[in-house]
Amino acid sequence: MTRPRAAILLLGILALLAAIRVIRGPLGGLRTLLPGPVAEVALPPPSPTPWPWAGSTVAIVAPDDDGQALLLLDPSTRGPLRTLAAGFEEIAAPAWSPDGRELAFAARRDGNWDLYLVHGDGSELRRLTAHAAFDGWPAWSPDSGSLAFVSHRDGVQAVYRIDLAAGEGGAARLSGGDGPAIEPAWSPDGRWVAYAAWSDGAYRLEATRLDGGERRVLAEPGDGPDRDLRAPAWSPDGGRLAWLEQRHGEGPVVSRRWTSDPGALTGTTTTHAAQAAGFAWFPGGQALAILSVGRSGRQLALRPVGAFSSAATVDLPAGPAGLSWSRAALSPALPERLPPERARLERSLPEGASTALPTVRETADGTAAGMAAQPGLVTLPDVAVPGDRINAALAEDFAALRSDVRAGTGRDFLGTLADAWRPLSFKSSGSAFFSWHKTGRAFDTQMELWGPGRRRDMVLVREDLGGWTQWRMFLRAEAQDGSAGRPLTDPGWAFSAGSGDEALMATGGKRGDSVPGGYWVDFSALAARRGWQRIPSSVRGDLDWRRSWTGIEYWHYERRDGLRWFEAASQVYTNAELVEALNPDRLRGLDVPLNRLVRLGFPAGWPGEG
Repeated sequence: MTRPRAAILLLGILALLAAIRVIRGPLGGLRTLLPGPVAEVALPPPSPTPWPWAGSTVAIVAPDDDGQALLLLDPSTRGPLRTLAAGFEEIAAPAWSPDGRELAFAARRDGNWDLYLVHGDGSELRRLTAHAAFDGWPAWSPDSGSLAFVSHRDGVQAVYRIDLAAGEGGAARLSGGDGPAIEPAWSPDGRWVAYAAWSDGAYRLEATRLDGGERRVLAEPGDGPDRDLRAPAWSPDGGRLAWLEQRHGEGPVVSRRWTSDPGALTGTTTTHAAQAAGFAWFPGGQALAILSVGRSGRQLALRPVGAFSSAATVDLPAGPAGLSWSRAALSPALPERLPPERARLERSLPEGASTALPTVRETADGTAAGMAAQPGLVTLPDVAVPGDRINAALAEDFAALRSDVRAGTGRDFLGTLADAWRPLSFKSSGSAFFSWHKTGRAFDTQMELWGPGRRRDMVLVREDLGGWTQWRMFLRAEAQDGSAGRPLTDPGWAFSAGSGDEALMATGGKRGDSVPGGYWVDFSALAARRGWQRIPSSVRGDLDWRRSWTGIEYWHYERRDGLRWFEAASQVYTNAELVEALNPDRLRGLDVPLNRLVRLGFPAGWPGEG
């Protein structure tokens, strides 16, 4: 290679590295939302051309006390979350009006899912629908005068249109078919409403033309297993339709060119993100917000259209996947919110107790200094379970969850458990030695639930989020009139573990061919609101969930509250009890590896271990 060519190549490499540094460099200093006071965004370097999201506001859903709140966040500044609406049991699918003045959202209050509107400054909250059936997924018309939405009022989830001036009485159905039709989107020219519609075992994209009622299939999911086309969304200029090619909760975000007349997708498919749980267009159409969900929470990647490199990343609190963007500025008059997980932890401790992590040190009498202020273990009253004990600070939240489930299902589902507390010395080949059961912070539900005539009253929906397989548990609501639970959007899963069918065990089983009808209580969501989190299925060795029933773990819920294992155990045992059961000599005798002790929170130099 000649020297001039080598010099040109070197300059090109340096320029590329500089560009990567401009895009990627600001991401290094991010910290998570909790337990700190606010979410932070790595600000891009100064530029004569503002980033597309500058001055915009994102509406998100997050836990709030015993329910959920609608919050606002400006991703271009370091500022607190602000409350736009609160006091609801659940909130979903926020959607800014095209003029940026109002936000529509679906919410559950007093046992009923309806549509609500609120001004961008948090004023004039009003209920838009009052039907006993489920109403959700609002989508605005371009003139802000109408909403497309999903309702169960005809006994199946279908897409409807409502004129805001005429009110709910004029709601008209847009979608056809007997399977669910969900997640509507209104084209910017006002002529089409697109939605995801169930057909032949999967969701495809359909659209209804508003000036004539013609229905058209826009895209089919193809031959991939369990693949659905979900969440259609037009670019603000109407030139492209994007959607999520979802498989068990995640998938690529793609788009194709759109021709409004005759109403068709054309050209090649563009991939905007390789994996996402949700997405949203920015108002100008120059960028996308890509939502991902992992074990540590939710994260937004703010990405210019056509670029895979993120220009900024925002860490969000746990909550549903819905998000919506507006050019409206963040109102300084809206109240700030205490990070919900910290607020929940403070409520769970005895009055006056510190939220600091416990420090264990032995006193002359063999007890731990300061342990009197720690919760200890208490008996679970009237619960049929081996090891009927729980961390005393969590007993009230467990009782509240038990009451929530009973109110929705009419059955005392948590009155019988498969497992709860285990002694410190318990060892089993089917579970980790340092199980959270031993800290009084875990329980295992019943593994099945049946109704009259062997009716299956438990549905398990597979969710592969952040590279982990988890299960969302639904229990049939006692009342099927819309006053409890909500309709399902996904079919249940049939497990293959132990079946002997090698083809099925390669995938862990198979998804059902149809979406169960009726109303269902989301047990996983109820548990999360009380602080109890599900865990991923195991994929290691003999506990691989696809072949071993023990590794599935859909029944297991735990409450860590940011503690490491030893810190949690120190809340319910004296130092002497911990030393006796967990000293290194005893652990070696049980073939428990010692290389994880520091990571589990054991103090350096734990007795007998140099």
